Amino acid sequence: MVNLGELNMRNFIDRQQELALERIENMRNDEILSKPVEDWVSDLVQQYGTPEIPQINRTAITRTQHDGEVPADPVPNPSFARHVRKVRGLIHHIHIPFTGNRNFFFYEPPGQIGEFPGGEVRADEIVLAIGGASLTAQDIHDKVERQLALIEKGLESFRGDAERFRENLPGALRLALQRRRQTAQAEVQAAKGLKYPIKPNPNAPLPPTVPPIRKRIAPAPLQPAASSPDPTLQEEHYKNILSICENMARVMERSPSAFEKILDEDLRWHFIMQLNAQYDGVSGEAFNYQGKTDILVRMGNHNIFIAECKYWSGAKGLTDTIDQLFGYVTWRDTKTAIIKFVDRKNFTAIVEDATKTMAAHPRLSGQPKKEGDTRFRYILRHPDDPQRLITMTMLLFHIPKLTSSS
Repeated sequence: MVNLGELNMRNFIDRQQELALERIENMRNDEILSKPVEDWVSDLVQQYGTPEIPQINRTAITRTQHDGEVPADPVPNPSFARHVRKVRGLIHHIHIPFTGNRNFFFYEPPGQIGEFPGGEVRADEIVLAIGGASLTAQDIHDKVERQLALIEKGLESFRGDAERFRENLPGALRLALQRRRQTAQAEVQAAKGLKYPIKPNPNAPLPPTVPPIRKRIAPAPLQPAASSPDPTLQEEHYKNILSICENMARVMERSPSAFEKILDEDLRWHFIMQLNAQYDGVSGEAFNYQGKTDILVRMGNHNIFIAECKYWSGAKGLTDTIDQLFGYVTWRDTKTAIIKFVDRKNFTAIVEDATKTMAAHPRLSGQPKKEGDTRFRYILRHPDDPQRLITMTMLLFHIPKLTSSS
């Protein structure tokens, strides 16, 4: 099993192949027999073997600036910049736009240590902050170019890894599909040869009037007078996503022994698997867990649903999570969620503490809506633009893995 806590391209590729093989193993007989093996190979390579490696757009780089404290003297080693004398000066923010999946910026490139952008990673741009009283225009240009070179080198290595993965994946998938198809054909033939009729289930629900289909994430339709083309998540899908998360948490609470030895990072995958069982993706899996965004749904280059999964660490930790989500959303009406795993015995008191913290948040707009004993919906104004409203639902779950904590 891949160690999901290590963010590097090798683990990502191994995990994608693991997910693709799991998908084949879990196919129903009628599903695997519904189309030829090569059609399945093509579909699965497109779904699991085509990651959206970011592409930097150098021609669209822009700059903003503001006053602040900057180093008064040259700083050869940036790691010690906070210890040098400071003066008032200009801090330049270099905005580097990109397309693709932002989560790859949190992967460790070959030959480098740690995350390589060296700045703030937003939904569609990296922002580098550069300042210093002794810096000239050429110094700033040189710093930006050095950082860009590191970023592009890392992304290029990712693209090479992804291309090799895409070339090698069909072979592994083809073998697994052929084995699964042979098993399915044998089972279907055996079932056809049985002389015993299938016993009807007296408790089975009535058949639906239309064939059941998996839901597909889609943007809400635009109103004729809408001023923005940004996609949003439909309300019915948003509610259903939250309900699926709640149901998974109830399973964890009722069967603690099944989850007590699972790593913290791996708990989130149980939510991902349940969500992907009911939703088709726009590109690949509908729901992803990559980088530092725990649960993510993308529509084109936009994030239309974002959830952060964290263990409860107090009121400040909750506020920090809210600020983190603000950094990911870039348009109005984005649907978000905060999922807090509570590992302490005084669960009721923590729910009260969490709701009080949310009710006192300075960005709160209107009254919160209680949708369940541990599920609360809020509307918050984005700190960069008070006219942009963010839907944020807080869910608190008592995960039994750490119930021994005080």
